[in-house]
Formats: sequence, structure tokens, C-alpha cells
Amino acid sequence: MAQDTDSLALIRKRKAEIEAQAAQEQAERDRLDEAAAARAKEEEELAIAERVLARLAGANATTPAATEPVKSTTGKKRYWSSSARPVGIPSVPEMVNTLLLDAEKAGKAGLKSREIVDGIADRWWPGVSANMIMPTVYKSISKNHWFVKEGDLIKRLRGGQPPKRLKSDQLRLDS
Repeated sequence: MAQDTDSLALIRKRKAEIEAQAAQEQAERDRLDEAAAARAKEEEELAIAERVLARLAGANATTPAATEPVKSTTGKKRYWSSSARPVGIPSVPEMVNTLLLDAEKAGKAGLKSREIVDGIADRWWPGVSANMIMPTVYKSISKNHWFVKEGDLIKRLRGGQPPKRLKSDQLRLDS
């Protein structure tokens, strides 16, 4: 009986050690997550400062963020963003159309929504989320402009560009 209680005490002691070690590891993970978030925020602030300084210095209108792909520093996918739209990037339909043209040249039938968002984030708009892109794409699909959806894939609609709007001085009124 005494041996049973000694074994039970050893087991409980080891469980307590494991729980303490797990708590230490969790605290270290929390500390690292905070450090990574602070670093990512500083990198984003530096990119903004760089764009502002370049604009004030009269540099090229296209910013490095609009031409170079930027990968996540934390390795996590970001499905949300507070990223403002960079100055000088094309419209959403133009960006999506460019990605779909590139996909066609690569032999793909079309792109999935996630591929479109990732492509825009890599090429023009780091930190963009699906909620900032896809409503425009789906509205274009519903109006039969630019794109068509077939299954999971979004494809270019042949000849589906909306007509250019005429300015009021270009209208011919025969009255």
C-alpha cells in the first residue's frame, strides 16, 4: 500500500512538472507572438514612411510595394487587413484581368478566389483581404462584365468589358 502511494505521488509530481513546463512554453510562445506582431507593425509603418518620402521627393509614382511581392513575416496567412489601398495601383477589375491573362498564358483555365487575392497581395497590394477585392469581382460577374464564374474558377469574359462612359460634352443630342 505504501508503494502504491509513493508511485501515485511520483506520478502527480511528474504531472505537475509537465504542467509547469507547458505553462513556461506557452508564455514563451506568447512573448514571441507579441515580438513578431510588433516587428510586422514596424515593417508596415516603415513601408508607409518610405512611400510618403518617395512621393514627397517626387520619385516614380509606382511604389516598391506596388511592384514587389511582399511575404508575411510571421508565416501566417492574413485573411484580414487594415492595409489601405496603395496609391497608383490599377483598379480591381484591371488587376484581376491581368492575373487571369497571366493564368491563361500559363495554361490554367481560370483562378480560384483565394488565388486572385493572393496574386493581388503579392503583386500590387500587400495585406489586402478577400473582403476588399471579391465583392467587386462578384458584382462584375453578376452584371456580366469582365468575368464569369464556372464552378470554383473565375475566368475572363470574352468581350465582357463594360462600355466606356462618355463625358457629357461627347454626347450627341439630336434635339
